[in-house]
Amino acid sequence: MLITLRNRLCEVIEKSLAQYFSGAAMPSVEVDVPADKTHGDFSTNIAMKSTKLLKRPPLDTAASFRDVILEGLK
Repeated sequence: MLITLRNRLCEVIEKSLAQYFSGAAMPSVEVDVPADKTHGDFSTNIAMKSTKLLKRPPLDTAASFRDVILEGLK
């Protein structure tokens, strides 16, 4: 079940963020389970991986990604 959920989250993130990477190679999406459970059930570092490519600060990138990913989950 955990692997299925992790794979589904990767798919949603990839589809949701495709608009940011039109014409450029999108970094690979990795969804992990944080060691510290207070950090949530799952995490990804796609914002950090995308910072140089998008030429934006990591927190700005993460905030805009969050909104798009949440829409993709609906």
